[in-house]
Amino acid sequence: MAPSLFGKARFFALVSTLFLAAASLASCAADAPQEESDLSVEMVEATPMSGQAPLEVSFSVVANTSTEPLYVQWAFGDGATGTGTEVTHTYTEVGEYTATATVSDALGGSTVKSLTISVVPAEAATASVTATPESGIAPLNVSFTANVTGGSGEYSYAWDFGDGSTGTGKTPSHRYETAGTFTASVVVTDTATGVDSDPATTEIRVADNETPVASASASPSSGIVPLTVSFNGSVVGGNEPFTYEWSFGDGSASTDAQNPSHEYTTPGTFSAVFKVTDADGQTATDRVQIQVADNTAPITEIAASPQSGIAPLSVQFDPQVQGGDAPLEFAWDFGDGETSSARKPSHTFQAAGDYAVSVTVTDANGDVATDSITVTATDNTVPSVGPTATPESGLAPLQVQFSSNASGGDGSLTYAWNFGDGNTSTSANPVHTYQTAGQFNASVTVTDANGDSASGSVQIDVGSDLVPSASASATPKSGYAPLQVQFFGSASGGNAPLNYAWNFGDGNSASDQNPTHVYQSPGTYTATVVVTDDNGDSDSATVVIEVNDNSVPQVSASASPASGIVPFNVNFNAAVANGDAPFTYEWNFGDGTPTSTVQNPSHSYTTAGSHTATVTVTDANGDTDSDTVTIQAADNSQPAVTASADTTTGAAPLSVNFSASASGGNAPLTYTWYFGDGTSPQSGQSVSHTYNNIGVYDAEVVVTDADGDTASDTIQINALAMAPDLAVQSFTAVATGSDVQYEVVIENRGTTDATASFFVRFFHDLSAAPDDTTSYDISEYVSQDVAVGQTVTVTTGATNLPIGDYDAYMLIDPYESNPDLDRTNNVGGPQSYTIEKLLINELLYRTAGSDTGTFVELYGTPGMDISGYSLEGINGSTGSSYDTLTFPQGTTMPQDGYLVVGDGSAANEDITDAFADLQNGEDSLVLKDDTGAVIDAVGYGDFSAAPGNFAGEGASTDDAPDDYSLGRDADGTDTGDNSVDFYMWRVPTPGAANTLTLTNSADTCGDAYELAAGVAGRFVVESDLGGLSNDFTSLAAGGSGTCSATGNTFGGPDQVFSFTVPSGMTADVMLDLDDNANVDLDSVLTGSPCTDLDSAFVGCNIGFTENFTGLTAGTYYLIVMEDSSTSSAGISEPYEYIVDIDLY
Repeated sequence: MAPSLFGKARFFALVSTLFLAAASLASCAADAPQEESDLSVEMVEATPMSGQAPLEVSFSVVANTSTEPLYVQWAFGDGATGTGTEVTHTYTEVGEYTATATVSDALGGSTVKSLTISVVPAEAATASVTATPESGIAPLNVSFTANVTGGSGEYSYAWDFGDGSTGTGKTPSHRYETAGTFTASVVVTDTATGVDSDPATTEIRVADNETPVASASASPSSGIVPLTVSFNGSVVGGNEPFTYEWSFGDGSASTDAQNPSHEYTTPGTFSAVFKVTDADGQTATDRVQIQVADNTAPITEIAASPQSGIAPLSVQFDPQVQGGDAPLEFAWDFGDGETSSARKPSHTFQAAGDYAVSVTVTDANGDVATDSITVTATDNTVPSVGPTATPESGLAPLQVQFSSNASGGDGSLTYAWNFGDGNTSTSANPVHTYQTAGQFNASVTVTDANGDSASGSVQIDVGSDLVPSASASATPKSGYAPLQVQFFGSASGGNAPLNYAWNFGDGNSASDQNPTHVYQSPGTYTATVVVTDDNGDSDSATVVIEVNDNSVPQVSASASPASGIVPFNVNFNAAVANGDAPFTYEWNFGDGTPTSTVQNPSHSYTTAGSHTATVTVTDANGDTDSDTVTIQAADNSQPAVTASADTTTGAAPLSVNFSASASGGNAPLTYTWYFGDGTSPQSGQSVSHTYNNIGVYDAEVVVTDADGDTASDTIQINALAMAPDLAVQSFTAVATGSDVQYEVVIENRGTTDATASFFVRFFHDLSAAPDDTTSYDISEYVSQDVAVGQTVTVTTGATNLPIGDYDAYMLIDPYESNPDLDRTNNVGGPQSYTIEKLLINELLYRTAGSDTGTFVELYGTPGMDISGYSLEGINGSTGSSYDTLTFPQGTTMPQDGYLVVGDGSAANEDITDAFADLQNGEDSLVLKDDTGAVIDAVGYGDFSAAPGNFAGEGASTDDAPDDYSLGRDADGTDTGDNSVDFYMWRVPTPGAANTLTLTNSADTCGDAYELAAGVAGRFVVESDLGGLSNDFTSLAAGGSGTCSATGNTFGGPDQVFSFTVPSGMTADVMLDLDDNANVDLDSVLTGSPCTDLDSAFVGCNIGFTENFTGLTAGTYYLIVMEDSSTSSAGISEPYEYIVDIDLY
């Protein structure tokens, strides 16, 4: 742990600045008298005075003056400045800085104080790595943890897993896909300072099934001779049995034990090698390094900086240790009753004196070294100064003898004179000649060896026989607007009569010698007087006026007591901050009695009730403020009591401190507490009680007055089990187009950390809150610990959701991986959102013989206004438009979400228009909004001859054969690629979702549903086996490329589809099954007869995606059936099959 560098220093100074009134020349009118400043600075403080960068320091000044306002200007020593009696400044760079405070009052009295601030470099964090497991067979999942000490406590992590992959976070996981030895490393950055740690590394050994990988470890791996070490060897991969060999690196004999012990008798660094040989003769090695050291005793010599100075004195110590065996322990005694165990502590000696500081260093073997040093802290004395001048007035050139009259201070004093005419001196008692007439303020600042200083001044009047010398003064020189100022003008020399011309610096002027002027607005004004004599000679003088904003008073009212039984007396207090004295007060006691003008009155309440006492304060400028205090006056009837507890919820055993506050009743009052857990009651206004068992308890206090009247109050106590409580702090669902983004913030409100990883499930749309049996849409894994009071945020989402209104829910930890105090708060939702879009969903453009039943179907948000939207047909040969349909004003999407444009012969038409008779491919259909922007498009057919004329999205879909429609799947999925989104539908469905629900339970080839009769394309079937009732004979794999069955019947939960490869052609077929059933499905692709599963087959148990090439002419059957010998007819078994057929 780094030594504390923090401390505080207080510097006390009492500096009086004396302003002497200048004597007027005998021939001139007397100046107006000047007030003397009584400014004194009691304390200048900085906390802390040292520490690591960035270092935030709080500065403050305590000073007294009768002529407010008080001005404090700070210079922090790093180029930054500040104002005010209390300021905060942050030092971002390392170094020693002198912070200076200049304190002045309204009469110009001032003093300067300084402090030294020490900023040291920030210490880097120290990192180490643990990994579980450290070896295994590929693919190998490894959990890493970064362990950090030092630094600020706020870190970021950069991982390199050694296989080209990187990661972030304190506890990442990584999967090693291939065998090898990998060095994983992490660099920890302290986010408060930006300082990086040295890389921490660990080695991960990954084997394959045939090659062994060895791992070696030792405990301990370092120590003092003689050192006994226990070695451990392990192996993954390879083929058993294994043989082992350990070589200890110190010349001793090797051993064939897997986990031997060995004693090192000489110091040094030894490499112990572990070798493994498997049954095939393949070998693997690993090594571990052993550090063996001599037993050396430590030596210490204390260094202190500084070793002497003024109290309070902050000293940085360094033990300067050599030798010894780590770890070392330090015991410091500072000689003032304080101690420390830090290696390099900082300590502040508060009082003057000589202190014997000692340190005792103990190493890991118990060897001890000591040293001591004397630190001297002295009292601080502040200088004072009272300058005088002889003479103080006369005609130019005027020679003046100055005397500083300084005393006090520490060490030698330095002097800085400013004679007011541009000349200076560093002598204690200088002589100076004023060459020109004028009024000069000669000032001197005396500074001692510690930097303490004091200032004083004396005024010199220098006259001229010929030219007048003007001077100006004013009272007051500062105040709040509107500010009335009395100005005084005077002159020496010149020829009478003298004329005066004043310019007040705010656009106003006067010709009186001593005018009065009112400044209406705040600001800094320079008032100038020009004195002109009878010969026209003139001189000018200025005085600066500070006009501040009017300070409004702030009053705070209090009363004691604030409650009681009538009649009773209440003492009121009004405390005023800000404003301009003097103040007047008016109290209204809220009970109809006369008011009071006393600041802190006493009043007797004789009637019961709740009375609001109001005090109004008015300052000298007429500004007012009010505050109230409520007085509760009770009849002498029944007592009232309120129970409170310092805690009401916590883990059992839970200790609670109870207290009761009572009013009313007749004294004396007695209190009896009943804790609700079966224990004996206690007496007293304040009691303590421990709830040892988990539960919710009603603690009751009963107060009884002298007449036997009682009152009671209860407070509920919840003693909890020691367990986490993962709760939903917030849950949001935000929809954008057809996508949704979920975010949940999970908080641990329990009594212990949640340390087990857990899942978070998300449900797009539910009518009620889910539980752990509810089917979910998304599951996210949380692997990090969640500490008590901390949160973890999980974000996820989904794309291409169907149109509609959704009520989303989420569920924390459905597998109950963590214990939980309250699982009712594990559910979030409902969060409502709406998915909106408009798509070309289905089109039928070619029918056998004529354009009959052709249509274009749009799918979109019900009620959506599509006035002005348009459909445009694009000729694939020319790339130009061949027809356009614009939807008239008032056109909206139907409530079922499907709008059908037909040629007059299609089913479920909403709009009849010849536009529905689209051209055959290759062509495109484009949907535009009312601004002409394209929002969807589909191109169908082969555009290879003119690819630039394709106006669809992505790549074109197939050209549909007669009586087949092109359409999206039932959810209206839109990936932006026509070749992916559009299928051929054997049965068009205008005005409804594109799906095909079949009921055939085929037992013969003749029952098969025909997908394609000699045509190529991409076909889809969405169906459901639910409701079918027969059983079938289970299939079993009969070896590569074969399929066998105990019988050739398969009636039962099944459906059969067929497609035909024409004579003289060959087919490549891709089958893609999406199994959405509660029970698994199997499928078979076979030739005729489809009931003979032992012959003429092509493939069986087809799942996911399968490709078949070179299918010859003939009819093929795709059979989908339940993967169980027991029918699940009562269960929904939905599935989707995509069939891609390429003929050549």
